[in-house]
Amino acid sequence: MKNSKNNIMSTVSHGKVDFAALDALAKAEKAVPAENDKKMVLLVGVDFQYCFKDGVGSLGVPGFAEDVERTKNWLYNNFNSVTRVMLTGDEHTKEQIFFPSWWRDKAGKEPAPYTVITPDDVVNGKWVPVKDKQVFIKERGGMVAYCEEYVRRLGGNTIWPYHATEEDLDADIDAGLLAMVYFHGKCRKNEPLIIKKGQDPWSEMFSFVKPEWSLDEALNKTAINEMKKYNIVIFTGEAASHCAGKSVLHTAEIFAEIPKKERPHIVVFKDCMSPISGFEAQTQELYEELQKKYGVIVTDSTSFVL
Repeated sequence: MKNSKNNIMSTVSHGKVDFAALDALAKAEKAVPAENDKKMVLLVGVDFQYCFKDGVGSLGVPGFAEDVERTKNWLYNNFNSVTRVMLTGDEHTKEQIFFPSWWRDKAGKEPAPYTVITPDDVVNGKWVPVKDKQVFIKERGGMVAYCEEYVRRLGGNTIWPYHATEEDLDADIDAGLLAMVYFHGKCRKNEPLIIKKGQDPWSEMFSFVKPEWSLDEALNKTAINEMKKYNIVIFTGEAASHCAGKSVLHTAEIFAEIPKKERPHIVVFKDCMSPISGFEAQTQELYEELQKKYGVIVTDSTSFVL
């Protein structure tokens, strides 16, 4: 490649990408257009947003900066073997069922971040939703309060710090990664796909594939249909214990319904994906389930060669 990583990163300043400068650099490259790829490879970057950057964001993930750097390096080193990149990002309002603003205790106080609201808490009135609605649940025999049913289905509703809200810059994807991804797309004439998730205030959506629970169990068909086009789908992103990990799991569940000879191979770069502190054991259990049950390849970016 004519452009070094430093050249590409020089288009980033104060958390923003100079796309005009990036286009100028891309014109100097002689990359083969992605449409000529015989082996189709999709690189997925889940929620590499500033709100998850350790020491910067409100929900920082230890290892974020290193995960981003390794993802950029791998994309640069495998530039002409990656067909397309898909990036996902949370996009919330400040009124969501997993934010403090949604709930009050008997004294009218909001729950602190990381409070887990249990089904019993809702039934007994320890935590009361500010807004609610009646919904029909067939297996419950009629109309029930949505928030009670929601918490019951999840087994507990974790209250998160405010993050990735539409009004805040912390929803932005890391600019260095964005520059590398768009440079790749310009050179290979295959623009990245950006997937937004989490806009529904009534449900948690860790995975970009589907919410944790909702009335319609809606699937993100745009993302699913895109991933089905490829021979290999490689996952990176944050956090391994939540959004990135759940995205891999839900993708594996859907791909399991495809005949084995036709389904894409799923790869997880565990050195480009870190868990939220305190969830390391659950993340390891998830990796083991993905490998044993779904045949997912869990490896390091430095060990995987296309």
